Amino acid sequence: LGFGCIFFLAAMSSIDESLYDAAKIDGALWWRTFWNVTIPSIRFSIEFWIVLSFIEILARAFPFIYTFSRGGPGFATFTLEYGIYNAGFVAFNMGYASTWASVLFVVCAIIAVFQVALMRKNSDVQ
Repeated sequence: LGFGCIFFLAAMSSIDESLYDAAKIDGALWWRTFWNVTIPSIRFSIEFWIVLSFIEILARAFPFIYTFSRGGPGFATFTLEYGIYNAGFVAFNMGYASTWASVLFVVCAIIAVFQVALMRKNSDVQ
């Protein structure tokens, strides 16, 4: 949360004040100014933050699953990260765990490339 606040504060500080002055002259209220000036001005930062958050969610799911449920009951909370841990450090099958870690990396990379391409496409439209 702290990094996100600093990240968005830095993005918002780069917005030109004349845009806010023009909105005020036009009679826009604070929510209209926020929606029509602030959000479009930091849109790239929002999209980048979504990519970062997605990758972080994948990376931080493991400790909660390991601590609270160890993948159970049954396989209800069994994720790919927990499966990699089980294969590598419980069953001592490092080759299998490395293969699945590579698959996880490729999946994250494909999703990140797709999101970045979508961000570029959206910035070209405007």
